[in-house]
Amino acid sequence: MKTGSTKRLRRLLLKIAYFSCYTDQIGQLEKALARKPEKLQLDIIGSGELLFDMVFLFRLVLMNRSSKT
Repeated sequence: MKTGSTKRLRRLLLKIAYFSCYTDQIGQLEKALARKPEKLQLDIIGSGELLFDMVFLFRLVLMNRSSKT
């Protein structure tokens, strides 16, 4: 099934915490990008640190987004 581009702004909140697993948040990011939004706003909050592997996964997902986003 094809998903059309959504016209409105898609917002995604990423909470950064110490010793946290970010696979759920990466899944939410992939799901939001699958809708091919024109605009995506990532709100990153928290006092934790991201491991290099998680940063690389977030980057990989963002690089694979639609060129119209």
